[in-house]
Amino acid sequence: MKLLKLPWASSRIALMMAAHIGSGDDAHLPADNQHAGFLTPQQWLKFRSGIGYRERTWETDILKLKPGRYWGNGFVNGVPGDDNKGLAYIDIDKIDDTHSIYKQTMSYNGKTYVKITHGKNDDLPNGFGEEQKAYTLWEGGVSKAGVTFQLSDSINKFEQLEFTLRTTAKVDVITVKRRDNMVVNARDDLWDSSIGVSFYECLFDVVSDNSTRITLSKNISYALSGDKLAENTDVAELWKIRGIS
Repeated sequence: MKLLKLPWASSRIALMMAAHIGSGDDAHLPADNQHAGFLTPQQWLKFRSGIGYRERTWETDILKLKPGRYWGNGFVNGVPGDDNKGLAYIDIDKIDDTHSIYKQTMSYNGKTYVKITHGKNDDLPNGFGEEQKAYTLWEGGVSKAGVTFQLSDSINKFEQLEFTLRTTAKVDVITVKRRDNMVVNARDDLWDSSIGVSFYECLFDVVSDNSTRITLSKNISYALSGDKLAENTDVAELWKIRGIS
């Protein structure tokens, strides 16, 4: 090792430090998969995205964004029409330029829409498809008419309601459009023509001043055997109510 005199060595170190400090962002190479280094601003944003933070953007073409997590509004080539209004969360995953998943979630109503590209696959729809979500509002086992259920949320937040009913021979899941009065019909499968088939009908009424309460107003059943229709003693049992949005 070559020894330097202290005064001269000190001056040299001072010059090197000054040059290093004055070099700004070029003082260190950015980190990559083979080298240690400093993070670039772009790498910092990707790091934040990986731990849950999103990069802000607005009035941007979704299909031109790089893979990542974003938030903003006024996106182009995303969800069409009124569904595209307001704050949105954007998630983009890619294998390459022709294999991608684009997901747009609207903040004000929680609805999520997805577009998938798979090369030149014409079997895939071109637009954004809505992902339906199901929220359990009530669970139990009730068949008695006149019972009122306390739901965990207002049914007015949902476009449809899903009812799970147990009939004599099976369990049916029926989805109906949400309204103040809903009729839910089910039937047993016809296994033997000599036995016939049973029909079940439940009427649900929303309490007028409280959209979180719903009443099983009527629960009836009929049996059809040959050309005769007779009232049944067996009725459906309600197991679950879910809101669909």
